[in-house]
Amino acid sequence: MKYFPKEIAAKIFDRKMMGYDPEQVEDYLVAIAAQMEVLLQENTYIKSTL
Repeated sequence: MKYFPKEIAAKIFDRKMMGYDPEQVEDYLVAIAAQMEVLLQENTYIKSTL
């Protein structure tokens, strides 16, 4: 399954008692999505120069 940055950033998890801090999870997903976007852009650039 392919994941795209916007899908990662928009992912919503169910909330349960004694679960993870929703704000921390959201911040982490946004950071991963941003890094993935950069990597995808770099990958596209590298492929275009071959």
